[in-house]
Amino acid sequence: MLVDPIRHPAFGVYLTASGVKVTSPSASDPGNSGSALAKEINIQPSQELRFSFVGDKFAIRFAKLNVDPAGTFDVVVDGVPVSEDISHYQSPAAFGFSELVEVDFGRHDVRIINNSTSIALRLEAIEHYRSVEVLNQGLIGTASGQWLSGGALLSGAVPAGATHAMIMLGTNDRSATSSPRQPSKVADNVESIVTWLLANREGIQPVVYSPPIARANSEQGGSATYYFTASEVSRALGAMCARKGFAFVDFNAELKAGDLAGTDPLASDDLHLGDAGHLARFRLDARLLTAG
Repeated sequence: MLVDPIRHPAFGVYLTASGVKVTSPSASDPGNSGSALAKEINIQPSQELRFSFVGDKFAIRFAKLNVDPAGTFDVVVDGVPVSEDISHYQSPAAFGFSELVEVDFGRHDVRIINNSTSIALRLEAIEHYRSVEVLNQGLIGTASGQWLSGGALLSGAVPAGATHAMIMLGTNDRSATSSPRQPSKVADNVESIVTWLLANREGIQPVVYSPPIARANSEQGGSATYYFTASEVSRALGAMCARKGFAFVDFNAELKAGDLAGTDPLASDDLHLGDAGHLARFRLDARLLTAG
């Protein structure tokens, strides 16, 4: 997948010596039709491109210019130089060059440093090779209390080496939460789950999703069927994540924005996710993984 370093939020240009971010980096957008994405970002002398990614390899797509025969760049991953003195000089100048970087699978911080003192490093794109194993560990009928660390579900569902854990709990709690029957109990359980993951799965990034807001009678709380609403669960989870600094996705708000606007996520029971809801979840998960 070719990633645009001009517009993608994971990328930034910085001054190499001071680490200060460049607020308006030089870019050609639209650029030369011969480049990979018909646009280029220009990493000036004494500057570097920084980004984070999840994976085990990526390629730097760049042009070679006929200005500085000594023009080179370095690639540093997680503070360690992995490729050094890569030339970006050629006469005549041309697009279409690539430098492959391979690392152990995981989340990595990358710096691409322009060593030239007289000419920009013209980057066309970053090619992100993605090989991601996704495990669907949801179990029908389970509530948040069944995923606490005292049982076998959590440790068995999230293997060592997992980079992300997407957590959507709360729908089944609405009729099964033990006393006190309150949405705060769901938030307490999810807080415990995330805390365990951070302590026992090195490098993992847990992401808490709010459950889908149910429809009509399936949303109403305060009855013998549902003791609180899905909306109340969402607010409780959002408040807990804000307090603890955990990543939180308001699933229902996301369904009102962008290409997901207007999605009806629910199955015929007006309570659980249907096919469209699962697809929306997949798209949101994919965006989080792409952003690193």
